[in-house]
Amino acid sequence: MPSRTFRPLRLGQLVSGDRRGFLRRLGVAGWAASTGIALAAPPAPNRIAALRKSVRGPVVGQGDPAWPGWCNAMVWQQRKPAQRPPLIVQAANETDVIEAVRFARRNGLKVAVRTGGHSVWASFMRGDGLLIDLSQLKRASFNRDDRSAVVQPALWGAQLIERAAPLNLAFPVAHCGQVGLGGYLIGGGLGLNHDAWGHMACFSIRGADVVTPRGELIGIDAKRHPSLFWALRGAGQGFPGIVTKLHLALQPRPREVRSSVYTLPLASAPAAAAWLQDATTPQRGGVEVMMVLARGDGAEPVVNVIVNAFASSASEALESLAPFAASEFAKDALNKSEAQPSSLEKLLRDGTHALPGNAKDAGSHGVDSIWTANAEAAVAALAEHLPRAASPLAHAVIAFKSNRALPGDAACSRTDRAHVGLHAVWQGQEGGAANLNWLRAASQSLQPFASGHYINEVDIDAAPQRALDCFSERAWRRLADVRHHYDPDRVMHGFSGFG
Repeated sequence: MPSRTFRPLRLGQLVSGDRRGFLRRLGVAGWAASTGIALAAPPAPNRIAALRKSVRGPVVGQGDPAWPGWCNAMVWQQRKPAQRPPLIVQAANETDVIEAVRFARRNGLKVAVRTGGHSVWASFMRGDGLLIDLSQLKRASFNRDDRSAVVQPALWGAQLIERAAPLNLAFPVAHCGQVGLGGYLIGGGLGLNHDAWGHMACFSIRGADVVTPRGELIGIDAKRHPSLFWALRGAGQGFPGIVTKLHLALQPRPREVRSSVYTLPLASAPAAAAWLQDATTPQRGGVEVMMVLARGDGAEPVVNVIVNAFASSASEALESLAPFAASEFAKDALNKSEAQPSSLEKLLRDGTHALPGNAKDAGSHGVDSIWTANAEAAVAALAEHLPRAASPLAHAVIAFKSNRALPGDAACSRTDRAHVGLHAVWQGQEGGAANLNWLRAASQSLQPFASGHYINEVDIDAAPQRALDCFSERAWRRLADVRHHYDPDRVMHGFSGFG
C-alpha cells in the first residue's frame, strides 16, 4: 500500500505514513501520552456545588454515596466496564447540556456523552472528565405534511414508531426497540427495512441542534455548518458535539407487513447465505433479509432465515416473499412459517432475530462485526465457531444488503453486501473471560473476509484500530479535519483508545 498522509483524530496534527503501520508502532497507550495533555484534577467541592445550582438535573460526583450506583446504572447490561466517570450530569433539558459543557471547559475536563446507554462496549464510560447523560431527553414532535419529526436523542425507536403510527408514518429504527435514537443514528443506523428506507438510517437525518465543545447551541443541516452535518451522519463517538435534537425525514408506514422464517441445519448456512446475498438486489425493494445462527430448542446450533416484506397490500407482500418460498433452502427447511401477518410494532416487540431463549435480555454482552462481500465464506467460518461458544446464548446475525450505492456523502462511508454481527451473551457477571475469548477468536476467523467494520458494533476494547476501518480513508481524514475545526481544544472524548 502506498504511503498516505492523514490526520489522526486524537492528535489533531498531520502524520505521514501508512495508517495501520502507524497505529501498530505507536500503540494504543501511546495516543494519550503523545498529546502531552495532563488530565485535570477533579473540581473542588465548591465548584461542583456551583454546577448543581446552574442545572436542573442531578449532579453526582465520585465522593457521593450514590456515585457507584449511578455508574452501574449508566450501562444497561450486567457486564460493567472498569472505567467510571468521576462526575456525571444527567441533563434535564438543553440548557443543562450547555451549562455542563461550559463547566467542563472552565475546569479543564473532557466530556463524554451517553444517550440511552445501549452501547455494548459502553464507550461513553471514561475514567476521567465529565459524563453528560441525555437519557431524560425523550420528547418528539411530528409534521404530517412534510413527513418529518423532531426528536430528542434518548427517544426509543419503539416510541418513535408508536407516536408516528397515527400519522401513517414510520422510520428505520433499530431492530431492538429500546435503543435510543441518538447514538444509533450518529453511528450510522442499520435498522428496520434498511435497504428500502435509505440504506442506513443516518441518511434520513435532515438536520440537528448541537451543543458545540464551546458550549454554544447551533443548528446544522446541509447548508448550515455542512461539514458538521456531514460528520453527524455516521461519525459515532467521533462526532465533535452533543446532539440535543434530531430533525428526521419519515417514511410512509407500510400497510402490510408479512414475515417468513425458515429453520435450517447449521451445515446449510453457507449455501443459504450465498443464495440470499445474490437474491438481495435493488429491484427487490421492501424486503428485509436476515440470517441468525443460534442454538435451537434442542440446544443444537441451527440457522434461521428471516424475510420481512413491507408492502402496500397483502398481494404485494406475498409476491415479494414468493422467491424465498421457492428456494432450495426453503424446500429443505426443518421448520418454516411463511407469510405470517406482522407489524412494525410486532417486529420490535418480538424481535426479528429469532434469538435463543432470552438472549436479548440476558445479563452480559459482547459484540463485534464486519462488513463483507463474501457472506458465504463468513458464515462458513461462523458455523465452525458457534458450536464452541462458551454460552448457549451466543449467536450471529447477518443482515443482507443490495449493492446500491450510499445515497449521499457522509461520514457513514463503509458498507457492503452483508453485515455480520457476532454476539457473545451470557447470564450474570461471571464467565466474562471465557465468553469474550470466544468472541474474539470467532471474530478473528472473520477478518479475512472483512471489507470494513460498523462503528456501532465493533470490539474497540480489543482492537481500537478497527475504528479506522469503519470509515473510508477519505472520510477518516475529513472527520479528523472536522474534529480539529470544531473542537481544537479536544474537549470531547473521541473513539475509545484514541482519547
